[in-house]
Amino acid sequence: MMSLSWLISFLFFIGGLFIIGMTTKRSILKKSKNKASEQYWAREHAATFSRRKDLPPDSFITIDFAVYPIVDDEECQQIYNKLMLFKERPLINLREFSNVELKERYGTMQLEKLSYYEQNFIEYMNTSCKYGKLLLKKGYLSEAQEVLEYILSIGCDLSQVYLTLIDIYTTAQMDYNDILVHLKKLRELACTNMHSTPYLKKVILGIDKQIDYLT
Repeated sequence: MMSLSWLISFLFFIGGLFIIGMTTKRSILKKSKNKASEQYWAREHAATFSRRKDLPPDSFITIDFAVYPIVDDEECQQIYNKLMLFKERPLINLREFSNVELKERYGTMQLEKLSYYEQNFIEYMNTSCKYGKLLLKKGYLSEAQEVLEYILSIGCDLSQVYLTLIDIYTTAQMDYNDILVHLKKLRELACTNMHSTPYLKKVILGIDKQIDYLT
């Protein structure tokens, strides 16, 4: 009876320590969260009053429109014409920056303009992706490859581009080793350009599956 009573008391003691530990942990996490929140809003408040600064010229992306082929197809021509409209639009990739960082760098008054520049870049990438996929569908494989590889070189993070290039590399009449080189380079670009998107894992799995199949 004494042993059972001692065991029950010991279990209650351990349970009490566990509850105290969990309560302390929650308290620490709450304080840490509150502190992080306070620091964020303090930074946000300070950024709101940052002075306006112009973007340096090298912030804008220069597009080589000569990469885009003109082919004898009405549907392709329509998208090509849309792409040429971006010659007159400023493009900038702001994927790596938060709103607070943009305010700190360029001032609150610049946010609307920056948003317009970034939206141009997003639309340009989507249109280029559409053009590359259509070229492939129409049988212009090498032209599609050139377009899609080009937009990857300037930071494209669209999963469709990577997945389409996997198909191109594995169906093109290329040497076995060349296919592997292209797939490995594609993997490196995906890790660089897509690290902040939820589709990176899907793309990497698709690339690795093809590499494993070839090796």
